[in-house]
Amino acid sequence: MKSAWIIPAVLGFAACSAYGAAFTYTDAGSWDAVTGAYSAIDFNNRTIPLSPGYNFYSTAAGVTISGVQFVGIEDADRFLVEIDPAAPSQTSWNFGTGKLLASTGKVAADPILRINLPTGITSIAADLGAWRSLQGRAETVVIRLYDASFNLIALSGGPASINTSNVVTPTAVNALTFFGATSDVEIARVEFQFSGAPVGTQLALDNFRFGVRDQGQEPPPGEETPEIASLLMIGTGLLLIRWYKGPALHAA
Repeated sequence: MKSAWIIPAVLGFAACSAYGAAFTYTDAGSWDAVTGAYSAIDFNNRTIPLSPGYNFYSTAAGVTISGVQFVGIEDADRFLVEIDPAAPSQTSWNFGTGKLLASTGKVAADPILRINLPTGITSIAADLGAWRSLQGRAETVVIRLYDASFNLIALSGGPASINTSNVVTPTAVNALTFFGATSDVEIARVEFQFSGAPVGTQLALDNFRFGVRDQGQEPPPGEETPEIASLLMIGTGLLLIRWYKGPALHAA
């Protein structure tokens, strides 16, 4: 009976240990150092007419580029725009990176940029910004990662949100703000969303990267996510110790 007790307990331990975790980065060099092969979408090869200077997408399908689906969510609607800052009417969108992707302006709820990924992705990164009233803004952007079953992946070692602190004006070019993450499970979906931005603010995205975590690289000390196999070994060992000891004896 004691040996039969070990098997379901170990299986239960495995089920509890199967949740993924992601390590986040705000420095592009640090993210690149722990990422293997990846692809990048910078939108500069997209065809955008100089008048009006943007492509507008208003369906749930959004736009798919290189197998990556980008969807804009504004309340119950779906809105997304590709913008060319070289167009005469879009020069205030010049963040110094060329063409980019953006949500439409906030009406009620904070807009979301949702990104559905191809299979096998364990590392992502993007440059993010905020724009309103013909200039860049410093706004908080919340990040959510989802696994293949669309469960949230826990974020550790870095921010669950960032601030678009690099501000641009129509006469001065500045940089977008970097965010990256690597995960020990597949990343199926990424969401970027404002947190309390003023009405009319748009969320900007450029240089989206997606690929695989470099298995030879480890997170910084103290931030490691235990492997399931190691947890199983530890759990099994403790249970076996209990089996060999037998029931505790109590004095009468």
